Amino acid sequence: MAAPPVVLVTGASRGLGRALVRSLVDRKARVVAVVRKQADAASLEAEYGGSGFAVVTVLGDVTDPDVPARAVGAAVVSFGRLDALINNAGILEPLKRIADVTPEEWTHMMTVNVVAPATFVRAALPELRKTEGVVINISSGAAVNVYEAWAPYSAYVII
Repeated sequence: MAAPPVVLVTGASRGLGRALVRSLVDRKARVVAVVRKQADAASLEAEYGGSGFAVVTVLGDVTDPDVPARAVGAAVVSFGRLDALINNAGILEPLKRIADVTPEEWTHMMTVNVVAPATFVRAALPELRKTEGVVINISSGAAVNVYEAWAPYSAYVII
């Protein structure tokens, strides 16, 4: 019998990320959940800690360059391998017209939504190659639809 898959999920504390964790655990996967807040880590661990299919949390912001390596390391130390990376973390703000978005806001948006996923892929690749694992990047319908004042968000999902 094959061992349960080990999946790293960013943005795992709420919304789609939390639903992904739930779905993966329901399918007997082991999950490394990247979250920003200690309360979210505690909540996930309390909910799934006794499930028999462990959820390990890694506390940190995806823009922190140390977080991807820590998350991959947590998968290897806790479960012996990594089978999949789901880049789910992302932000929508700032919701502004392009003329009103500051360079700092553009930089933060691109760091969260473009640079961080690439950094996670880079960190995960050595382990994913060992398992012939996969990368799943979550995107948005904003890549194909136009929404007023969504310039930074729409720019990133088109990339």
